[in-house]
Amino acid sequence: MGYYDGMNNIKEIIADALPRPILVNGKTFLGVPTGVRGSSFMLTKLSNMKHSPGMIVRGLQIIDWKFTGFTRVGEETFLYGPEEKGILLADLLDASPKDLLPLLEKLVGAFNLLKERTLPLFRIYLHSVVFLNDGGVLFLPPDIMKEITDIRNRREKIYLKTIVTHPDLRGEQSISFCTAVLLYHSLTGLFPFHAEEEEEIHNRMRNLDVTTPKAAVPSLRDDVAAMIGLALDRKSVRPPSLDEWMESFEKWSKEGFERQLSDEELKRVTEEVRMEKMRYTASYRRKIFWQKNFRMILGIGIVSLVAFVFLGSIVHNIFFRTRATNGMSPKEVVEAYYRSINNLDPLTLGDCVVGNAGKDNVEVVTNLYVITRQRLAYEKTSFYISADEWDKKGRPELRPYTILHGVARLEISELHGEPDPAFLASYERWHTESEDAGSPGSSAGIEYFGMKVKERLYLRLNRGDWVIFNIDVIEETSLERQ
Repeated sequence: MGYYDGMNNIKEIIADALPRPILVNGKTFLGVPTGVRGSSFMLTKLSNMKHSPGMIVRGLQIIDWKFTGFTRVGEETFLYGPEEKGILLADLLDASPKDLLPLLEKLVGAFNLLKERTLPLFRIYLHSVVFLNDGGVLFLPPDIMKEITDIRNRREKIYLKTIVTHPDLRGEQSISFCTAVLLYHSLTGLFPFHAEEEEEIHNRMRNLDVTTPKAAVPSLRDDVAAMIGLALDRKSVRPPSLDEWMESFEKWSKEGFERQLSDEELKRVTEEVRMEKMRYTASYRRKIFWQKNFRMILGIGIVSLVAFVFLGSIVHNIFFRTRATNGMSPKEVVEAYYRSINNLDPLTLGDCVVGNAGKDNVEVVTNLYVITRQRLAYEKTSFYISADEWDKKGRPELRPYTILHGVARLEISELHGEPDPAFLASYERWHTESEDAGSPGSSAGIEYFGMKVKERLYLRLNRGDWVIFNIDVIEETSLERQ
């Protein structure tokens, strides 16, 4: 099952919270532990909610299911209701994708029926769904299960709820997200978003810190990986609908989840996955650092002034200011583009490009520009070293808190000249990746990574100046630390 919380079996963590058959006055009922011991306000609250209905979806029928009452089992209070024999969603954590698929189809199909009947869609918890032996699906009362889940201890709550539900999604999108999480786990043996604290899991979900399931299953079909990716990404323009999940389940049940790969294809896919993971990791860590430090940065007067002046310069640049690249030849513009990355010069960098060309570099350089200026004002040093300077110094060991960024060993060659100039650039891109590399006060070591990059840059005239309007990456390969 992996490394979760240092345990080999998640079921051991959540066992005490799972519904189970219990005896009440000699008759068997389905009992749900409330987490309440003795008398408490929460018990009174649950008592007032006990008639809130759940439901059984069986075929095209929707039947109410309600708790009957409370009983004490040992020191804990249980809610209990009519016994319905089946298997809990939580018990399917070790199910193979082939075995899980028909049950996911039942689950999504049941929610699809609720949607068609214009009934509210609720969140899925691992202990709130029972797949019945007669083919039906029992949803334990959603309102009550939410309250019960929030009573459980931290680890139980994480594995019953947090790890399978997105904090910001509701309705159909929430169901789609949870379906993707369950399928991802079945395919890889890992949850896509995992951490020891609820807040960190939510951060990962909101910033899409997830590795494609192909990292664990390189032979996974592209449409399976794409479907999971769309459902997990909160920012998807159109995440998969329940109908699309049902169509996909039908196709995968016939065709399977994987395809045959040659040795060459396996090597290529493995390399692509590794590169994707590095990009996701870099993007996630930049976002989290910026989120954690944004208020502090803005709170320092000098940075606020720098930001104000900088933003004002951008407006002036757009509407009034002569570009820093005015009068440069096409090759000089390309050289200025890479030089500005190393110099953390967002104004010149922005002058070199138009549209979406180099957008990621402009964003990163802008963020690093503000961060290094803040640190320079606050700590009298920025801890920044460009990749080119670092390379020329013989690539010394990085001291704590150093920010390494930029390009080294740059080579630029002309592919064709005016009127449609294009250039080939080859270089090494280096950057620190430690979460705390830019965070004074941390004792974390400095992690840095390098890529060998080849790309084509295309230029055209814009308001009388040469600008880069398109950058095509031809090759990216990782470099070993030296």
